Amino acid sequence: MPEDYLIKSNYLFNLQLLAGKENNEKRAQNPKEWIANYCDSDSEKIREYKKNNYIDEQHDLSWEKIAEFDKSRIKNILTKLHKMFETDK
Repeated sequence: MPEDYLIKSNYLFNLQLLAGKENNEKRAQNPKEWIANYCDSDSEKIREYKKNNYIDEQHDLSWEKIAEFDKSRIKNILTKLHKMFETDK
């Protein structure tokens, strides 16, 4: 993971509500591996997980692409919030 992202663990792009044990397990793995394990490597479950968590389906979840993930997920979350609260972008 790029050094500048180590301090961004509480930023919007990384927001997800998980129980303590599950959160610690997630923290110890790279995102691509964690999602595959969490979804039992089932491609449909992975697709649904990404959809439900505002992650672009085709997005590469490797640490090298964390900056792109950051921008993409923030955009997706904000779009959803604007829709929910019927605000203009």
